[in-house]
Amino acid sequence: GGIKLGAGGLTRAYSGCVAENIAVAEKVIYQMCAESVYSFDYTQADAALRYFAANSCTVLNTDYADKVKFTAAVKAEDEAAFNAALVDFVNGKVEIRKTREYFSPFKI
Repeated sequence: GGIKLGAGGLTRAYSGCVAENIAVAEKVIYQMCAESVYSFDYTQADAALRYFAANSCTVLNTDYADKVKFTAAVKAEDEAAFNAALVDFVNGKVEIRKTREYFSPFKI
């Protein structure tokens, strides 16, 4: 394509492709994320799902065993407030076990 388009034409073609991709790209920022496992009795599972849906977290996994266990991630800076509000929301009927922290992309 470089011979037929010439240097200028080739540059315009490539820059047009780059501009189109940048315009539709999802913009994210990487922030520290705290991942925890939240264990509930089955009677509290629906309340937990409502809480997760209404607050800024990502539910990564759900395990239905002797208890319902949700693995969820929140921004590390919001973790303490998120967990305290969840405990209040379910009247203390939750076990929280922090598993790890890592950098994760969040939409801007």
